[in-house]
Amino acid sequence: MDVHEQIAFAAYFGELHIHQMAGIIPDLPWVHPIYKDQTAVNGRSHQIWHSDVSYELQPPGLTMLRMDTLPAAGPGGSLAGGDTIWASGYALYESLSPKLRAILETLEAKHSGLEQAEKALKTNGCLRRDPIETIHPVVRTHPVTKWKTLYVNENFTKEIVGIDKRVGDALLDTLYRTIAEAYEYQVRWKWTPNAVAIWDNRVTFHTGIFDYFPHLRHGLRVAPQAEKPYLDGESKTRKEDLESRMS
Repeated sequence: MDVHEQIAFAAYFGELHIHQMAGIIPDLPWVHPIYKDQTAVNGRSHQIWHSDVSYELQPPGLTMLRMDTLPAAGPGGSLAGGDTIWASGYALYESLSPKLRAILETLEAKHSGLEQAEKALKTNGCLRRDPIETIHPVVRTHPVTKWKTLYVNENFTKEIVGIDKRVGDALLDTLYRTIAEAYEYQVRWKWTPNAVAIWDNRVTFHTGIFDYFPHLRHGLRVAPQAEKPYLDGESKTRKEDLESRMS
């Protein structure tokens, strides 16, 4: 699909997100270009697990990404680089102990867009609006499945509010390592030209593999916004719900 079809399809699912700093396509503010080339000398610093723009009051529910320019990588540049990896928030959360889950369900965390905005200004990028920080629950409920999922990420979550910072930082570090290292809950996608990936941004984490420097990788992202993250006390883990249906 072309970019206009991509916009039209994504808009079916909600009001399209306009990124606070990215987007250079005239008259298409909803399109977020994914771009790295030979100038991306610090590109690996961006290879961080995240959910897209989780600092927003209403972060995107779905993300739709089409990659049109794939970089050369591998021996002799014979393979396409820049794979994307996703991890399941459902599976990661239910893998935690019941005691830890009970604690996490009482907590909220601060998500911040300030650091991203500062980087844009330092590199002469644009900034559409003042960056914000938002408080979201550490565990959220998906509004359709009613399942609980972990909702913190290393890129945008800065602290757990209301507890000692050392304790909160240690807890976040544990969760970040769980997200990154629980390979059994991950899927890795090798892009082909003009392939489109659509994922539920509320219940997944993702990261791109920076194995293609100095080659060009380019794609276009469109993301409809969803509800404000919340935790429903009556919701269950995916495993609990499926087991109850079978019993």
